[in-house]
Amino acid sequence: GGDGIVAVLREALLAAANNVDWYNAVFRSLGLSGAIENGVWTSRDEAPPYHSNAVIVSPGDGGAQRDIIRRLAADLARPFSFKDGFASQDFTDDGFGVLFEASWIWRDPTAPVPGQDRHDGPQWRRVMTPTELDAWEAGLRANGSPADKRVFTDRLLGDPAMAFYTARD
Repeated sequence: GGDGIVAVLREALLAAANNVDWYNAVFRSLGLSGAIENGVWTSRDEAPPYHSNAVIVSPGDGGAQRDIIRRLAADLARPFSFKDGFASQDFTDDGFGVLFEASWIWRDPTAPVPGQDRHDGPQWRRVMTPTELDAWEAGLRANGSPADKRVFTDRLLGDPAMAFYTARD
């Protein structure tokens, strides 16, 4: 019913807001900027690996959002990517193509963690020190990350809203 649709939209909006919080934290940790206008987060700085220069974070006014992406394209005058967090618009006429598709996932935070009492398999633990974060990012590179520069800095460890976890297998 209608309540289910409202709940799904609320969860998607929360996921999109969390994504913008992540972008702000990563960009800020690298000394880069970002701002939101009409439901679109943008940065004119060179985006770090795995990140875009724009993220559509609300299913708002498509015309205004399209104008923001077009202005960004004109300002940057170089290749860039953006993420449409709601897959609500088609930018093929503007020269953009879909790089990949993904879906927001949701887990009720009040639900018990499945398998919490299991002791087989990898044991997850939080990354707490700069040395552990270096090893975490080195693990990404060793497993196929194409990043040619550091993305996750020690400043992110000091952000109380962010956490990195690792498991060894």
